[in-house]
Amino acid sequence: MNRRWLGPATALLALAVLGSGGCGGDEPTSRGTSPPPVTPTPTPSTPGPTPTTPSPPAGCGTDLLGADRPSVQLQPPGATARTDVGTAGPFPCGSRVWVDGGGVGAVLFTDQGACNLVQNTGAKPATAVVRAPDGTMLRLDQGSATCTLGQPILVCAPGSITPTSPFTQVVTTCDPDPVFRVAVFAGTATVLTPAGEELGMGPGQQLECDPTQCSGTTTNSDAQFSAEDRQAFSGQLRELELTPNSLGTG
Repeated sequence: MNRRWLGPATALLALAVLGSGGCGGDEPTSRGTSPPPVTPTPTPSTPGPTPTTPSPPAGCGTDLLGADRPSVQLQPPGATARTDVGTAGPFPCGSRVWVDGGGVGAVLFTDQGACNLVQNTGAKPATAVVRAPDGTMLRLDQGSATCTLGQPILVCAPGSITPTSPFTQVVTTCDPDPVFRVAVFAGTATVLTPAGEELGMGPGQQLECDPTQCSGTTTNSDAQFSAEDRQAFSGQLRELELTPNSLGTG
């Protein structure tokens, strides 16, 4: 029997083939590299509304209110509380003025007029609305006012005083229980009584009646003006930069 020997090269090849099968199982496969984690981009937050501080009520142009004598108080529109008035300063349009305790409230309506507000009697405060919402310069609801007027005012509304000269100086009273009074110191005016009667008035003339029964009333010429009234008229002319001659006639 002939035996065939494998040569060295053939033996090496057989070993190589056997080795490729391996006896330790499959070789581990290489793993792919994991992608880096994605960091989310923060979404910018939408800013909320900026808190605002309520503004104080705006002044009514260059009009001024002051207390020549206390006690004078101011009640801005929509407010329930009153504040004491001292040195002259601006006020919100539509404010209510209260005068009590023998006080004098002095209102300067820029170049349109000026009024001093006082009580008619010691038991009742004077009260008026300054620069009323309907555009009226002054609405006197109770008390007395010494005024130099270049614009109409309401007194015991719907009663009114309308100057018919460039400026008119009057003392007027409204007391619903029961006085309506107008006395003309200088200039001329048309007076509408609370009862609806219209009268023309001139210097020295006075009208006084029950505000609910003024119909058929005529004026007289016995108007009396106190020293305080005359002093107020002079001061108002200075504030308005007027002279007695500038009051004019109707």
